[in-house]
Amino acid sequence: FFGRRHVLTPFAPPVPQDHDQAKRLAEGISKIEGLEVDLGTVETNMVMVNVSACCESAEAAVAALKEVNVLTGIMGKGILRLVTHHHIREAQVQKAVEAFARLAASRPANGNGAHA
Repeated sequence: FFGRRHVLTPFAPPVPQDHDQAKRLAEGISKIEGLEVDLGTVETNMVMVNVSACCESAEAAVAALKEVNVLTGIMGKGILRLVTHHHIREAQVQKAVEAFARLAASRPANGNGAHA
């Protein structure tokens, strides 16, 4: 009955804040060489990041990011999906951007051993 309890619990997440955090996250990641974010598509609390230029696979990127507590999902070949929620703050956005920067700097591009 989790659904009922959740519905009965007063809750109004600050959705505009979620969207602002997603935009900041996307802007930060888009400045990192080897990562690609289409800033024009960031209209909600979701950010899609193309890691195929710097990582051997999306699965490898997800695993590396999880090691530093940045949780992502896979949307397709080389595409990660990040979602901001009401509990995500600016410090966590910055931590995620820094984790992506380390990922891009440390991973071989397309599995060929060359760095992006």
